[in-house]
Amino acid sequence: MNQTLKTSLISSYDKGIHTFRIRSFFQNLRTQIDQLNLRVLKEQELRLIQQNPHWAELSFEEQQSALTQVQRHHIQSLPLYPLYQALIEDDSEDSLEVLSALSDDQFKQMIDLDIWQDGELILEHSVKWLARYATLSSKELVERFMSLDQEHQLTIIGELVKGYSPEEVEHLDEIKKNSLLSFPRDAYFYEILPQDDKIVTTTIDLIEALQEHNMEYALSLLSHTTWLSALENKELAWQFSRARREELGFIPQHRAQKSFVFHSPREITDFYTHLSQLLASSAPSPPSAQSISILPTAATSVDLSDSSTPTPFLFALLQYLDTYGLWQRAEYQSLIDDWLMCANHLASASGLHPSKLTDRDFLFEHILAAQSLALDLLSSHDTPTASRLITQLSCKTLMKYITHMLHPLRAQVATILTNLGLVQANFRFLVESVRYGMIQDSLECCLDFYGLEHTERLKGFFNRFPLQVEGSESFLHRQFASHKHKALYHIPLSTAAAFRQLMAEIITLLRMTKLVHTASIHTASHDQQNSHRASLDSLWLRSLANVLMDGAFIPRRFQASLIQKFISLERGVMQARFEKFCAELPSVTTDVDLMALIQHMASPIQSNPVSPNQAQAVANESSFSSLILEIVDQRTHKILKEYYHWLCEIQGDPQTHHLLLPRESTTSDESTPSTPAPP
Repeated sequence: MNQTLKTSLISSYDKGIHTFRIRSFFQNLRTQIDQLNLRVLKEQELRLIQQNPHWAELSFEEQQSALTQVQRHHIQSLPLYPLYQALIEDDSEDSLEVLSALSDDQFKQMIDLDIWQDGELILEHSVKWLARYATLSSKELVERFMSLDQEHQLTIIGELVKGYSPEEVEHLDEIKKNSLLSFPRDAYFYEILPQDDKIVTTTIDLIEALQEHNMEYALSLLSHTTWLSALENKELAWQFSRARREELGFIPQHRAQKSFVFHSPREITDFYTHLSQLLASSAPSPPSAQSISILPTAATSVDLSDSSTPTPFLFALLQYLDTYGLWQRAEYQSLIDDWLMCANHLASASGLHPSKLTDRDFLFEHILAAQSLALDLLSSHDTPTASRLITQLSCKTLMKYITHMLHPLRAQVATILTNLGLVQANFRFLVESVRYGMIQDSLECCLDFYGLEHTERLKGFFNRFPLQVEGSESFLHRQFASHKHKALYHIPLSTAAAFRQLMAEIITLLRMTKLVHTASIHTASHDQQNSHRASLDSLWLRSLANVLMDGAFIPRRFQASLIQKFISLERGVMQARFEKFCAELPSVTTDVDLMALIQHMASPIQSNPVSPNQAQAVANESSFSSLILEIVDQRTHKILKEYYHWLCEIQGDPQTHHLLLPRESTTSDESTPSTPAPP
């Protein structure tokens, strides 16, 4: 059972869904462009009718006829996937009216989307559509069923019933004969194969409707099902469906997965060449006349519980385009179509069935966030520049760029974590081969050392779609805080500022770990080696306490004598030693690995990787690098001050002295030998 759960979680991480609590940025925008409420749809149709100035002069029958015609025309003009999404979510009477108004092509495409999973027929989905049409009328049921490809009809009937000619029935035993249903005058017999009551009821409704409206066709259908190869029918039906699904963006999974990454240096070079040309072009001048707004208000409103979270750059860009009239409604619709197609491709790449709407909402959230982040980075947070890029670079291309930009950063963080012994030796390989599920599973081993919040931060950084822990300002561990049970939420990276903040958090965390690790490897006693089993918070506290007592940053095990020495320290001496240590703390610039990581961040548009030696040489030339260096150093000093104040509280409260003892033994002065663990 545990192994099954683990496999399921890894698969979920691979898809980028379900495994994180995500705070939505784009819910209102998604609702606006990716969902159709059937009740609202009905109101829109009524308004279209009432725009007719002669409406009141028409008779009731003429009004009903006009309403039906407008309804059919309006529904048949809608984009397919949002309409399909609305129909599978809504089983009300409103949905029955929409079902009746669908064109044959729309119905056929919805069947293509809904009843297949990797070439296998989903019988329950097929029967659900037939049952809804049976609710309308037997005529509607027959017409819709006969509008399907003949191969689909034979495949569905073949899964539902098995036919017998009168001659075959004569050779059956009495029990079998009594279980069969018959056509009028015993012209033909059939057996219903599924045992589910709802499926049996719908199957009987279908066969009887076929008998009522086209007896000859019903007999022919059952006889063909009996004698033709069921496997051949299903394969042909799947081929037709697969071709129509690809037109909607639901391409085979292996092709979809390849469409979200750059495959060669030539492809990367072409992207940067095209990008340079776009950036060199002049921005369109805003028109002087007042433009008509294209965006609905709901499309750019942000629903965030934390007002301090930066607004996604995409919203500012869309409002800029709308305010200055820099696009037409056709261009806005083209952008929506690009989003929808990208979402369908990504659903295929993740192995999601089109009916998994909640999962697809997760993917849609990440698509919009990735586009927002990419445009913010590539335009250097300049909306006029971004306005040239959004219409020329597809959403899928921008997602490729984000993946390409993050890959060297993730590889370097993986290398540092591996060198520190915090993850398994194959972790770098998992990152290089983008095994997202295995990466997340491997990071579980960091939980005891880093704690929940820091581990979730690393998981978000290595997720298929990068995420940031929401509202996380302090690095101080929360296990003893009053809000320790507060749920952690992640937010998609949608601005360059959020990206810089996440990277500053990751680099600061790595710096803390490397400082403790460096202090550990310069000591050799058993107690100090055994202290590796403690958490980062425990090691950080003990090391800082040693600075205050002896001026040495050593994460050694505390015993009663050391605790007494710490308690007896005067506050003024502690303050002076702490300030001296802060002044002498090495800068991030002295760490080659972290410098290389920072330099990669400084050039998010740069295609060629930078070596650690080059990184240190050009770090001072980049204002971005200088900014990150300053932020990381400031964060480290802020963390030191937090821990210093916490130590002062521990010194004055005997009930908290156990925080300076190892986690595995807080009641005894003697240490128990055990196997050393990371870092």
